[in-house]
Amino acid sequence: MSRHVVIVVVTVSLLADALFADFVTEHNKKRAGTGSSNMKKLRLSIELQQIAQAHANRCQNRKNPLASNQSTTFADVGENIHATKTYDVLKEYGVVSDWAKEGWNYRYSTNTCARPPCDSYKQLVRAETEFVGCGQAECDFGTFTVCNYAPRGNPDEVPFRRGGKCTNCTLGYSCDAAAEGLCYTPC
Repeated sequence: MSRHVVIVVVTVSLLADALFADFVTEHNKKRAGTGSSNMKKLRLSIELQQIAQAHANRCQNRKNPLASNQSTTFADVGENIHATKTYDVLKEYGVVSDWAKEGWNYRYSTNTCARPPCDSYKQLVRAETEFVGCGQAECDFGTFTVCNYAPRGNPDEVPFRRGGKCTNCTLGYSCDAAAEGLCYTPC
């Protein structure tokens, strides 16, 4: 009997790992399509994922003001949240796509939003951000998704430099052609 419980726990863990890997993949797809010359490839941070999941589990449809304080690795943590009224498991593609759609309101030349909101878009495409961790929970109001980012960066600055892909990668970074032209550090 306990053998079956272990198998179920492992299966749930593997499904959760796959979902969170999909979040990272979808973030990188959206980041690759910005026309940026210095966009870093996002990597999964288990710590950011745990902070995001803990906040999602609280089912408070608002940002976590303590995210930076809860991290022992990163001094400045950014955050995007998304809530939907359905109880279906919301695919990561819809969540990340909703944040990316805010880009229609963003004006690069003035670093402003023609119509708010576009702060979630700016966090999604902040070139210097290198780590992400997301969590999801089923709440009374529906599915609540939280993604935490590090470093957050300055929200008042233009989030990336325009230009050819990987033409302005940070010193020591390479161009990952497999990631559609994102800058990365080899591990």
